[in-house]
Amino acid sequence: MKTGKRPFLVGQCLRDTWDLYCRHFVFILSLYLLGGFPIGALVTATGWCAPEARVTDLLMVPWLAASIWGVQQRESGWSGRVRQSLWQGLKLTPQLLWFQIISGLCLILSALCFILPAIYVWVSLSIGAALISGFNRSVDSAVTESFILTKSHFWKMLLFWLALIATLALVAVGNMSVLETLQYTGMVRETQIAGWPTKLFELFLHAQLLVGSHLAGLAALKQLMISPECVEEPDLGFIPAEAEE
Repeated sequence: MKTGKRPFLVGQCLRDTWDLYCRHFVFILSLYLLGGFPIGALVTATGWCAPEARVTDLLMVPWLAASIWGVQQRESGWSGRVRQSLWQGLKLTPQLLWFQIISGLCLILSALCFILPAIYVWVSLSIGAALISGFNRSVDSAVTESFILTKSHFWKMLLFWLALIATLALVAVGNMSVLETLQYTGMVRETQIAGWPTKLFELFLHAQLLVGSHLAGLAALKQLMISPECVEEPDLGFIPAEAEE
């Protein structure tokens, strides 16, 4: 894969991330209601784990893969259905989990040396998940291409991810403060604040923050790749309806 020669624009990448989320919000929400919400409801009903727990992120992997894959296909002109994206997300889940294991081990090993190598590995692998989910790359290929594409833009990529993390943190704090404000003004009772509606809202918010961080990978790839021709067309894994006719 060829790397982009044009400069990496942090502000433009943040705007592209927001634009991707807004333009495909209905699609992402539909996927969440069918794939993410049942998991959130199960977690809330059983009290198995907190919304911020790592295990919740793992349970959300199929939905995240379906969301990123579907958004990338829609950006490429595909008008597929939600169920096809969910099926593709399930197929991509083992690769994403394996990638998370490899990247986690790399971060741990680099952190044992110094903090700077850990930061370098984190930034270098930051678009690997987007390559797997959006372009059906294998784990080995995603790791290699992620290092190659981010190599010449390390500092700007680091600034972009730090800015994105700060933005998502502000969104999370702002949304949760709404519930606290309602409780303070007496519009809702304290028992309602601590009940299952709030837990479901927290899980929904957590899921949207997760998909936003993964969409940021697609937005970064938009700038890191010279042109769409540099990206191989992914195997859709199904026959489009038009072809079936």
